[in-house]
Amino acid sequence: GLSRRRGGAPELDAAVRFVQALRAQESNRKKSAPIRAKRSFRMVRPLIAGNWKMHGTAASLTEAKALADAFGGKAPAGADVAICAPATLVERLARTLAGTGVWTGGQDCHAEVQGAFTGDVAAEMLKDAGAHCVIVGHSERRQYHAETDAQVAAKAQAAIRAGLFVI
Repeated sequence: GLSRRRGGAPELDAAVRFVQALRAQESNRKKSAPIRAKRSFRMVRPLIAGNWKMHGTAASLTEAKALADAFGGKAPAGADVAICAPATLVERLARTLAGTGVWTGGQDCHAEVQGAFTGDVAAEMLKDAGAHCVIVGHSERRQYHAETDAQVAAKAQAAIRAGLFVI
């Protein structure tokens, strides 16, 4: 089970407490009678995603592994968990998190599959590196790179095309 790590990062401890609360809710839900909806609808599963932004090196992968280990080697009941790392770490993070139930994510992708877009990363490249998801339309990208709704929509379509979950 999950337990508080002594001397752990406050963010990691908060994530562990959140997952413990989700597991308790799931346990209570299983004990009570099922809720019947009058209309058919798809329940949206919560996503707990950490965005490393422009932080992290290979040494940071130990923190990601500690988070995955805190979940006991399986995804928490009632939520998905993702870590979105800089492009330089996506492949190594995917290897580090393999089999843990914690997703690896990219922080942005280009709308095109390939081309002369120096420094950009195609959604297919992220998928090939082991990513499960990608952030598109982040407020910082909109503010500092003047991304438009149309550009964000094209990136989301590219991510879907590549088989990535869009954040």
